[in-house]
Order: sequence, then structure tokens, then C-alpha cells
Amino acid sequence: MIFLMILLLVFFLICKIIYVFIRKYINLKYERCCYSSLCEYKRLGSVVAVEGKVGAGKSTLVSLFAQYHNISTEIDLINKMNSYKEKLTSFPFLKWNLMLDNLKCENIRAEVTALISSFGDDYLLLDLYYDYQNYYTNRKLLYDYSILYLLLKRDNFVLSDIAIFNQIKGNLSKEFNVSWLKLKETNTFPIDDYMLIVNDETLLTNKNDNALKRLNADSGEDVFLRLIRNASGGTMRFIGTMQDVTRWQKIQRELTSTIISVEESYLVGTSSSYLRKIERKRKFYSKLYAFFIKMKKDLFYEDSPNFFRRKLKKLRELEDKHINSAYVRFDCAIYNKLDNVGKKITEELSDKGNYYYSFVGPVNYCWGNLDTYYFKPVFEYLREISILKSKDLSDTKLDLEHVEELLNKAATYESAANLGPSSVDDWN
Repeated sequence: MIFLMILLLVFFLICKIIYVFIRKYINLKYERCCYSSLCEYKRLGSVVAVEGKVGAGKSTLVSLFAQYHNISTEIDLINKMNSYKEKLTSFPFLKWNLMLDNLKCENIRAEVTALISSFGDDYLLLDLYYDYQNYYTNRKLLYDYSILYLLLKRDNFVLSDIAIFNQIKGNLSKEFNVSWLKLKETNTFPIDDYMLIVNDETLLTNKNDNALKRLNADSGEDVFLRLIRNASGGTMRFIGTMQDVTRWQKIQRELTSTIISVEESYLVGTSSSYLRKIERKRKFYSKLYAFFIKMKKDLFYEDSPNFFRRKLKKLRELEDKHINSAYVRFDCAIYNKLDNVGKKITEELSDKGNYYYSFVGPVNYCWGNLDTYYFKPVFEYLREISILKSKDLSDTKLDLEHVEELLNKAATYESAANLGPSSVDDWN
């Protein structure tokens, strides 16, 4: 009997070890998928349209892109700064950084230029550096380093018209107004290099309705999208979300370099058996709690911080922790031309740069970082000003007045049909 108990204990221990290793393997697999998704994001073009049906996960995918953009931008800036440090071996960068921290930053480029000029030829700043393609003065290298350093201090590299929380630094995206892109109508342009611009629900302000009215409009927005890669050195990106990219204004959508069609999004990397185990415990304690309330006959027992409420809260926390340590997968079709959007990507289309791809990101990079119901205040405002409230509505029924209305319409159409085609045409 003791031997059998030992065997059972060993068996359960082995099962536990196997389970732990499987979970480790699954986590490693999805972590690699996350890194692959980060690399894929960096390969996207400068103007990206994310389309999909309502609830497919467009805005959630953009939230993931915002996290990846902050990560990749910080890595790129640090790597480039280190490359400049290696080229300027005689320059005291720690002291220089302190001087940059004291700048007013009202006109960054002019202030940095003036500060560098004050050094003259100290630290060989007038010497040349050759990278086997071009010659650069050390002064120019120091200028580029300084701009990168000041950009890195920003901590958030996302401009968005919908608030997106930065999980890495714990701050919010900076505000974005689509009017800033109308270069010929404004002198407001607070958009710097290495920024991701997010225009959620682009079609609310930029759809192709009334296209004839806008035919001669020349706001300069297309100029921004046309020059975004060239003028920013490939460091800036615009992403617009919409339900149907073909409804975007033609002059803008034709400049789109990549169209991502989100087919569906779902949770991966969770343990179904673990979640079922928690659910069984929750049901058990809930039933026991209900029975205990009946037996105790204490009206205020439910309001007290009793054992059952604490236990149910603990189970909820375990469930939340497990889910939020998982990942979200977005199955997408990626197109490089508008004409291909919606088509099944065959081998022929795949050879032309269209393909299926599944972006993967941690749950806390996707959920809870942005308000997917950002435009809820629109309906709330309409309800506030409405003269008819929901509490005033009557029960649904087919009343006599509605019946007469239907019959009168039917009689009208029947009379019109009996009058013949010529008379009906007169009515129209």
C-alpha cells in the first residue's frame, strides 16, 4: 500500500514537471512570435491602413503597434547614438549630455548648433570622418548625436487621436489632430522624426463621400503622406484604421504602402484545464455561499467581508493573472496594392508581395491600453439632448394606428398599379 502511494506521488510529480516544461515551451514559442511580430512591424511601409469589420481587433492591433514602436524606436536611437560615440572617441559625451539637459528646447536644432559652435575646434570637431561612402565632419556627427539624445528623452513616440497607454514607460501617447497634416492650411506642425501617427476611425473625417465637392480641395494632406518617408528619413509612420479602405479618399488611399486586413483576433497561450479548474472552484464556492446565506439568516452577512467573498476574489485574481500573462494573436492578410484587398492570397499574389501574417503580442500590450469605446461620448451627448428618453418608451406592439398606416400605403400602391404605367410615371 505504501509502495502504491509512493508510485502515485512520483507519477503526479512527473506530470507536474511535464506540465511546467510544456508551459515554458509554450511561453518561449509565443515570445519568439512576439519578436517576429516586432520585426514585421518595422518592415511595414510609412503609410499603413488597418481595415476590418467591427470588433475584428483593428484598434487593439494598433495598440500593439504603438508598444512595438516605442520599443523599436528606443532601441534604434540608442544604437545610433552608440555608433556616433564610437566615431568620436575623443569627445566627452557624459559632460555633453549634461549640457544638452540644460537646453531650453524651444528651438532644438538652433540651440544645438549654437552650442556646438561654441566649442570651435575643441576635441577635433572640424576633423573629417570617412565611412567608405561619404565624408562627414565630427561637428555634423555630434549634431546628429545631440538630436537623437533629445529625441530619446521624449519617452513616448506615439501621436494619437485616441489615448494609448505606453506599457513600457507608463505614460500616455501625445495628442494628434488631423488638421496638422493639412500643410497648406496651417502653420501648426508639432510632428518630429521617429513618431508613429495614429488616426483611429479615419473615415469619420476623411471618407470619400461628397468626392466631387472635394475634387478641387488642396489642403496639402496628400503632400504630407507623399513626403512622409523621404522628409523623415524613413523614421516616421502613419497608421489609419477603417472598416473599408476603399472608402478612404482616393488621393490619400493611393499613397498607402501597406494595407493590413484584420480577419480575427483571439487569445492564445492560456491553459484551458487551469481555467476550467478555477471555474469549477468558483461554482462550488458560489453554491456553498448561497446555501450558507440561507442557513445563516443574517441580512447583512452578504455585505460583510466574509470568507466566501475573499475566496471568490482570490479565484478571480488567479484567473485574471493567468489570462494577462497570455498573448493575443491577430490573423491578418497584408496587401501592397489596393486592387488586391479582399482577394484570397494565392501563390501568384504571394509572389507579388501579398501574404498572410499573424501578429502576436502580450495581452497587456493589446488590452487595456486604449479605450476601444473612445467615441462613446457621442451617443451619451445625443441621449442628454434627446427630448425622448428610454424610460418613456412603450412596449413593442402592433397597434391600430400602425396597422392603418400599413394598409393605407398598400392601398395607395395598389391604386397606382391599376392606373397603368403612364399614370405611375406621372406620380414619380
